[in-house]
Amino acid sequence: MKILDKTLLRQLSSELSSLVSNMLDLEAGLLKQPTAIHEAHRRSIRNLVHYLALRQRDLRPLQSQLALLGLSSLGRAESHVLSTILTVHRALNALLCTSDSPPCPKERPIEFDEGTRLLEANTDALLGPVPSGRKVRIMVTMSSDAATNYELVHDLVRNGMDCMRINCAHDDPEAWLGMIRNLQKAREETGRNCRILMDVAGPKLRTGAIEPGPSVIKCRPLRDLYGRVVTPARIWLTPNVNPESAPGPAIACIPLATRFLKQLRQGDTIRLRDARKAQRTLRISQVVGRSCWAEAKQTIYFKSELQVSATSRAKSATDGVPKNARTRIGKLPALPQTLLLKPGDLLVLHRENTLGRRQPIARRGNSSRRHRLASLCPKYSIMPNPASPCGLTMARLAACFAQWIQISQPLKSHKHVPKGRDLGRKRESISPTRVLI
Repeated sequence: MKILDKTLLRQLSSELSSLVSNMLDLEAGLLKQPTAIHEAHRRSIRNLVHYLALRQRDLRPLQSQLALLGLSSLGRAESHVLSTILTVHRALNALLCTSDSPPCPKERPIEFDEGTRLLEANTDALLGPVPSGRKVRIMVTMSSDAATNYELVHDLVRNGMDCMRINCAHDDPEAWLGMIRNLQKAREETGRNCRILMDVAGPKLRTGAIEPGPSVIKCRPLRDLYGRVVTPARIWLTPNVNPESAPGPAIACIPLATRFLKQLRQGDTIRLRDARKAQRTLRISQVVGRSCWAEAKQTIYFKSELQVSATSRAKSATDGVPKNARTRIGKLPALPQTLLLKPGDLLVLHRENTLGRRQPIARRGNSSRRHRLASLCPKYSIMPNPASPCGLTMARLAACFAQWIQISQPLKSHKHVPKGRDLGRKRESISPTRVLI
């Protein structure tokens, strides 16, 4: 750049001043109660707040312009955010031959050397001192097996684990305690120190419940490439009162009347018209206690209240099922629903915890549909102010789900979906703003 563009320099100076103002405003808003913060961490927390303010905007255009001038592009400012901004601002003022200064912080910001020292001290406190023979610590996230498998924890400690990370978003307190006990025992046996890091689950956005689907169970046999039945579908028939668990793999568990099941014998036949009104047949292959196994060589759609009848294999009526033995299928579980989103569909996000509802595909006319879905934010309040750093506006909420479905741009209260995708209950989306203090 042969001639410095004074207009560009003033614009960059103004942007940096705006960044400083945002940092100080966020600091004043979040740190209203200084007594709630330990004094040893106060300066580090102020720097964290400044970093959050810095990352609330897209810095790429600003960074590119600063780099062209040979100035810091703010890419490594994490440990001394405000000092970096103020230093670059002073350099711009020198180029402009002015003495304008941004808003002045009440407390001295963390300087470059101090930020490095704090980072090293906090790392030692959290992960332990640097081990001999290497410059890095080894932190291992525990699987659920670590709660009961002592050998696993022992081997990790013996091979150099410096910090055990317990992800509290999984398992439960009893499992976490089991991991800690195994670590304590391993430390005593190996003589090696190992820290424990309890990573508490942060707030997440989850989709609310969706209206249940129909109570239908589809059973189909296994067929080869020619459509011939290789393995019949194994179906567990059990009493609808005090049902018994299937002793082996079952495609479906169908509840029937206890009196009806008592009359069934191996080789008997059960006939019904399934949910599609198709005539279907089951053959009893084994009687087990109050229940029995049945096999089907055709695809069957079971639903609640379907009438079934039985035919005995025995020649004598006294030895088999009575001629008019009939019953109805008991209550079947409802199918979990998902919202199938396709191009042109609208997904409306609700603040209230209402049941999500899918709109069926229209047979004729406009193919676009309008779905509704609740967005559960247990740790956040949905704020009307779009600039609020700790609240979630509907725009931010939509942006979260838009990112999950790979949408090019977020919408405010609903969004268009370019590709079809299923969205189910409790689908998780990480919050865009997470403040841990």
